[in-house]
Amino acid sequence: MPASTPELSTTPVIVLCGGAGSRMTELTGDTRPKHLLRAGGRAVLEHAIEPLMPAGQIILATGNHADQIEAFVANTFDKDKVICSAEPRPLGVIGALSRILVEHAIDGQFIIANGDEITPGLDLSAMRQSHQHSGAELTVLTATKTAGIKDFSFTIDGGGRATSLRRTDELLDDESASNFGIGTFFCEQSAIDTMQASPDWTSFLRAMLQDRRLGVYVTDTVFYNLNRPADLQALA
Repeated sequence: MPASTPELSTTPVIVLCGGAGSRMTELTGDTRPKHLLRAGGRAVLEHAIEPLMPAGQIILATGNHADQIEAFVANTFDKDKVICSAEPRPLGVIGALSRILVEHAIDGQFIIANGDEITPGLDLSAMRQSHQHSGAELTVLTATKTAGIKDFSFTIDGGGRATSLRRTDELLDDESASNFGIGTFFCEQSAIDTMQASPDWTSFLRAMLQDRRLGVYVTDTVFYNLNRPADLQALA
């Protein structure tokens, strides 16, 4: 952890919004991004961004239907607070993050989030304090209560560091799981080389875990992972 870190209000956020959303095609008709589907009177993207507003500038890494997201953002958010950056071709998670880091000259602590994952009531300041207290270079947000697909489960030591990581599809029938990972992270510059050397996001997480560089923050709020039509109904 660096000797000094930026204030939360100046910590940039990269929100990944480039996915095709193929599992939501029956609602999108493949003619609009799933991030602009509505639930509870607002677009999914509005729900996703709301807990991130205490941070600094929010950069949306767009891809699929980037023009629609850009138009929505221009009409909904302050133009200096939330901006869009469209990838020229599908780059994957690590490629998209690497491009934004270079394009916006981000050289300190930053936050990573997903535009289709919603955590109402998330205390971003408390997560940042946990990240700094643990000394981790990457801290993942986890929740015990979820609605939607659960990708990862973590166990934690007393100092806030991850001790294990399991993909939920790897769990045996008689195994239970908790602390389900959400796609929100505090990340230090020192983790970038490991990220860029990793073939995919799961490999990156496993490398950080192996080196004892991965922290875990647990929230007691409900986490919504909006990958299927039924998940959208749960949010509404």
